[in-house]
Amino acid sequence: MQLKTLITRNRSFRRFHPEPRPGRARLEAWVDLARLAASGGNLQPLRYWLVHTPEDCAAVFPHTRWAALLKGWRPAEHEVPTAYVLVLAAPGGATPQADAGIAMQTLLLAAAEEGFGGCMIGSIERAEIIKALGIPEGFELLYAVALGKPSENCLLEEARDGNIAYYRAADDRHHVPKLPLKSLILN
Repeated sequence: MQLKTLITRNRSFRRFHPEPRPGRARLEAWVDLARLAASGGNLQPLRYWLVHTPEDCAAVFPHTRWAALLKGWRPAEHEVPTAYVLVLAAPGGATPQADAGIAMQTLLLAAAEEGFGGCMIGSIERAEIIKALGIPEGFELLYAVALGKPSENCLLEEARDGNIAYYRAADDRHHVPKLPLKSLILN
């Protein structure tokens, strides 16, 4: 698959089919790709917590917030993620935000290549998730990557008049306006 196709397929999906579930082996394969990606100073400060059982997914979901521009919206019970990869900072280091972004993008591209999708979530109740899953003390929970088989259509479109707010149309399709290339390159 060409990189441009893979990138355009990799959207922020927020609604998922209950089956098929990615499963632990697939999550491990995606994290394996993330560990091979670039890391500032090759410090490799990230660690991962794989959430794949229905019980653990149910423990994480209530502590997530979704689609800030779609006020009050959350996935319906039959649309919730079927897996999560929690991105953690190992004890004793600076918060590795650039590494986290690289790792999450790598995870999502790997998921997209296999017909899955997901959403990076920073708006999470960290202490509650750590407690619910028994994550060892000292690890900082940075992000959750929600994953599953997408059950929604996300359409890329050109932004008009600088309006980049994503929205759901009457046909329930999720529209994602992107700024024109010419407006991004300054020279």
